[in-house]
Amino acid sequence: MYLRYWLTGIIKTQILEIVNLANDLLSPLVLPVIPERHDSIATEVITHEKLPEEWLKLLQQFEMDLLPVLMQICGSISNGPIPHKCLSVISKLMHFTRACKINSLLSVTNISRFLAGILARKDPQVLISALQIADTLMNKCPAIFSETFVREGVLQAVDTIIISRPPDIAFPQSLSCD
Repeated sequence: MYLRYWLTGIIKTQILEIVNLANDLLSPLVLPVIPERHDSIATEVITHEKLPEEWLKLLQQFEMDLLPVLMQICGSISNGPIPHKCLSVISKLMHFTRACKINSLLSVTNISRFLAGILARKDPQVLISALQIADTLMNKCPAIFSETFVREGVLQAVDTIIISRPPDIAFPQSLSCD
């Protein structure tokens, strides 16, 4: 019995290390920029247009290989740092994915169903990450996700969160159901 818990702990530690590595391999979404006047530091949001073409090709393969695995890990582990890190990597992947490439990701995953399941959780940190991913997808491909988010229950999950949410959680405008 003790051996099973010990092995589970080792496996979770290894999974966390792998997910942390994937998170670190992807650029941060916002980088500090030093303006010509060196008296302040601004920030710049990195988009896929600013990445070299060879990086975009590697990123697309990385997405195709890693996204289904991250979704499975996040769906299998309900608490702790692993789901949050998985969602952080997924958020970065969705941020850097071109809108035209999201269709190819949909052929290997059902991200709408995944997000609906994640939005049913109670962890605010996980909810915020899932809402950011949903917001990114709605902004990039509204024609696709306005339909699939309704069909898979994402909008219903968002409505449920809005009804029962703590007052300190703000929601992106693109997910508004009004």
